[in-house]
Amino acid sequence: MTGPGARLLALIVLFSAFRYLHDLAKLAIESSFVDFGSYYTYATLIGRGLNPLDPEAVAQVDRALGIRRAGTLAPYPPLFYIALQPLTLLPFPLAAGAWLAANQACLLGALGLWLRRVAAAAPVGVAAALFVVLNYQPLFEDFAVGQVNTILLFLVTLAWWAVRADRPWIAAAAVAATLNVKVHYALLLPLLWWIGHARVCWRAMALAGAGLGITLIIWGPAFHLEYARTILSMPESHQIWTLNFSPRATLLRLIGGFVMPTAGAI
Repeated sequence: MTGPGARLLALIVLFSAFRYLHDLAKLAIESSFVDFGSYYTYATLIGRGLNPLDPEAVAQVDRALGIRRAGTLAPYPPLFYIALQPLTLLPFPLAAGAWLAANQACLLGALGLWLRRVAAAAPVGVAAALFVVLNYQPLFEDFAVGQVNTILLFLVTLAWWAVRADRPWIAAAAVAATLNVKVHYALLLPLLWWIGHARVCWRAMALAGAGLGITLIIWGPAFHLEYARTILSMPESHQIWTLNFSPRATLLRLIGGFVMPTAGAI
């Protein structure tokens, strides 16, 4: 595309990019990154050799760190917190900045992988995709609290790209990594098998099993049983939260008769 149409598309993307960078700078300065604060706290616990499921140990580290964080249990697999150990070497504000930068890298990586597969796409299609990415409000909400969804987006996109490029080990590693961020991404395993990529499925299972073996060696079976019991006994208030899209919470809301409390009851 050339002429006025191309210039208009470029102008739209340019203004969207300016708005994106402006909001990103505001987030870096003003956000408390409460979800990342939770990851940072539990990674610090593990780095100090404490049990992240022990309320007294959690309270001790909370007092030592003095940061604002989401008041959740340790819902992610233990290997996730091990992977975050390098960030705990930094003071929390610097670690939060590094986390925000890592999320940007993952977003750019996912976009780059997509563009590699659609190199022949029309300029208007590419501009539309960039416009959506640069103006998608839930993305900024994700950055503001410091969640993991952009990392998951990159891993799933990498798996998709690797499957299409016939690179089964890369696809398997990406899928296995998602399982160590959020366990319910294990649903990708039967999906891969069902659509004819059994070798990726088995390799991903082997890599995920290796990750589980590492944490079993470090903490032993008793800790993992306690972790499983903790995950399966999440408080009702967490399950009825409409933004909790985990399969278990969704099913409980559908068949359990949960009703969200009214504003006056909160």
